[in-house]
Amino acid sequence: MAYYFGDFVLDPSTGTLSGPGGVVPLRRQAFRLCEVLLENAPNLMSQDELLDRVWGRTALSPNVLPQAISEL
Repeated sequence: MAYYFGDFVLDPSTGTLSGPGGVVPLRRQAFRLCEVLLENAPNLMSQDELLDRVWGRTALSPNVLPQAISEL
């Protein structure tokens, strides 16, 4: 299932985010963060919930979340 938002399309089946300028390169975790946020829109999610859903038990520090948000 692809997610359409604004001028962008996030397609989990191909692992791509496309916009007006073409494919937007994203690291795997930033892509997953975008996917989780779109799956749960318009609900708010806690930092802990995002860390669990995107990084699982591999998140080394809470700083990974702001870094991925900055990339998005």
